[in-house]
Amino acid sequence: LSKKAAAGSTHVVIDIPVGETAKVRSTEMAQKLQNHMETVGKAVGLNVKVVITDGTQPVGRGIGPALEAIDILKVLKNEADAPNDLTERALLLAGELLELSGKVKPGTGNQIARQVLESGKAYKKFVAICKAQGRFSKPVFAPYKIEIKAEKAGVLERIDNRKIAKLAKLSGAPQSQSAGILLNISLGKEVEENQLLYTIYAESKGELNYAMEYKNKHDDIITII
Repeated sequence: LSKKAAAGSTHVVIDIPVGETAKVRSTEMAQKLQNHMETVGKAVGLNVKVVITDGTQPVGRGIGPALEAIDILKVLKNEADAPNDLTERALLLAGELLELSGKVKPGTGNQIARQVLESGKAYKKFVAICKAQGRFSKPVFAPYKIEIKAEKAGVLERIDNRKIAKLAKLSGAPQSQSAGILLNISLGKEVEENQLLYTIYAESKGELNYAMEYKNKHDDIITII
């Protein structure tokens, strides 16, 4: 928050995802953090709004700089295969920030944010910001990959956020910008045997092997029942 204030920010929306394997594991802890952040924000002259959200699974499909950027571009460009959960989370937070600014009526923030996104204005502004900072370059996938498929049919019951983040780190992310994990599934969905669950991307065979060694030792990264 001190960095936000030092950078000249006046209004800040903070997303706190809560889940069994998220950084914040209970609503009670999230509420304590909420109170602390809003108190500190007031002390340093910031208007702070904390939003407590679902952290039971990753938001979007990508885990890793380039893979997450690919998700973001799909959302900004209103592409048909854009991850819906990321779209809705972005609109929620953008709407909250618009309302916090006092420039839109309470309850209308989400709708206004959606209009800005669907009109193409959000993507146009994003590209302008990138160019103002130096350049806009299209993110790409790392050259080495391996697909992880379901060993049995069932329903996806659980994704261990911490372990799948560790898997992405062992593949090289975030130091290797195009490395990471691309998810192909979400909680509660029916899964067929041999269906693609996720893909591991790496910039070298060695990093891909490191990730696979970890994956093979942890069969609870994704739980199907």
